[in-house]
Amino acid sequence: MIKKLYVADYALIDTLSLTPTSSMNIITGETGAGKSIIMGALSLVMGERADTSVLRNDNKKCVVEATIDIENYNLEEFFKENDIDYENPTIIRREIAPTGRSRAFINDSPVLLETLSALSARLIDVHSQHQSLSLSRHQYRTHILDSYCGNDVLMTLYRTALSDYKKAARLLDELIEKNDRLSSNEELNRYLLQELENAALYIGMEEEIEETIERLSNAQKIKESLWTADELLNGEVKGVIENIRQLKGEIAAISRFLPAESDVDARMENILIELKDISSEVSSLMEEVDEDPASLSRYEDKLSTLHSLYRKHNVKTVDELLGIQHRLKEEVATLTDMENEINEARVETEKALAALKEAGDNLYKARVIGSRELSAEIESIIKDLGMKDARYVIDVTHGDRYEADGCDEISFLFTANAGSSPAPLEKTASGGELSRVMMAIKCSLASKSHLPTLVLDEIDTGISGEVAMKMGRLMEKMSRNMK
Repeated sequence: MIKKLYVADYALIDTLSLTPTSSMNIITGETGAGKSIIMGALSLVMGERADTSVLRNDNKKCVVEATIDIENYNLEEFFKENDIDYENPTIIRREIAPTGRSRAFINDSPVLLETLSALSARLIDVHSQHQSLSLSRHQYRTHILDSYCGNDVLMTLYRTALSDYKKAARLLDELIEKNDRLSSNEELNRYLLQELENAALYIGMEEEIEETIERLSNAQKIKESLWTADELLNGEVKGVIENIRQLKGEIAAISRFLPAESDVDARMENILIELKDISSEVSSLMEEVDEDPASLSRYEDKLSTLHSLYRKHNVKTVDELLGIQHRLKEEVATLTDMENEINEARVETEKALAALKEAGDNLYKARVIGSRELSAEIESIIKDLGMKDARYVIDVTHGDRYEADGCDEISFLFTANAGSSPAPLEKTASGGELSRVMMAIKCSLASKSHLPTLVLDEIDTGISGEVAMKMGRLMEKMSRNMK
């Protein structure tokens, strides 16, 4: 329950410190006395949006702070999940600066407005004329019935099943979409893959082809140079080798006259051996070099094919082409296994749908049972509030569309007149009748909603006299359980 409400510089309020009792508290006053201003201030700690229009003084920030006893409401997990210190009592505070900036705090820890709103919704239930109009919304009617039935566990199971089904269905859709995409490109992919495989790509391929083309293009020049080198080494008119051999003989003839440490003879021998080896290699190269126009044309075609593949795939290296080849190979292979994956995903989706249907059916059954009890309880209360001929029916219709709050359509049907068939509440009830119906709903939920504070704003709209007295006594009775 709210132990203290502090308001500063909000609208017409300079400062206000309100300390409610632990039972029923009534704020009365004529129109314009400021009751709505207090409600507006309370709405700030419940997460309502605000701007500088709420400021009493343009140079001071507005502060609204609620101190709330939360001992019996099992909120430790909420505080842990939101990384907030758990304290009892807890202080919820909103500040609106002259710049229009809004800040929210829980126990002096800055929090998002959504976090503050989520906590306040579990601590304070505000009824207003606007909330009576909310009875026309399916989501609100569902919330009322589920709160009465205590369907928290069933709703958690249903939402888990819904999440699992959506996840399974999403995976199935993704696989089908991927299969369709791959299938549409399969023929092209297979062609491109075959084209790349036919090119027999390998790292260094381009450089090797270019070197081979260079060699074949200059075969005549290479052969002529090698022939000249061979003539210089082994020519009939004393080639280099013969001259070196003769030079070695001259050195050998005088070697005994040279200093002992001289190695000229050995060095000449090494030179002769090396030249003979060079001569042998030149001879081999001469045999290998051949003018081959067919080979040159073939290698030029290979290089042309490689450059064509570069342009087609918008790349510049063989390494990039090999990457594309690997990807195409994987896609072609993936398509082969895709049908099995789709079948498995379809089975999982069907299982998830069956589980979701079961969870939805269980929720529906609980709602049907609860709707009968709640209908009878509300009808009894509104009859006691002066509508002796009233009939109130909660109709629950099971559907096949799985929404966040189930697959049921919940209607509140009402008539205040004997002999008339109940029709949608929002179309048949007057303002006073709506107030009494909402009062009956709140009274029925009071012991099951686990809210420490219930605020009834203008609950007496359209009623007076004995009915108003009965509503007052009803509120007093409710307050005994709202500690």
